[in-house]
Amino acid sequence: MSRNLQSGVGLFGVLYNGIVKNVKLVNAKIIGDGAVGGVVGSVIGDGEETGVSLVQNCTLSGCTVSGNVGVGGIVGMVDKNVRLQIDTCITDS
Repeated sequence: MSRNLQSGVGLFGVLYNGIVKNVKLVNAKIIGDGAVGGVVGSVIGDGEETGVSLVQNCTLSGCTVSGNVGVGGIVGMVDKNVRLQIDTCITDS
């Protein structure tokens, strides 16, 4: 996935009070500008700390994740005042 000029880039671009479970990416190449992650690009909320997002049981193997700002193997960027739980996720990227 190559979206050099976009933000919120990942298998799931933006997660809002959601759940992502049991994802496996192998040899994926994910490129964006900002908020770039292998599984989720950006986790957002309503600023009121009312919800929780969960990323669980995710694996990245042999993947390349790249961008200019807010880049991570599993999740790229998490907005402030957002609660995110990452459980049992691994990456060798």
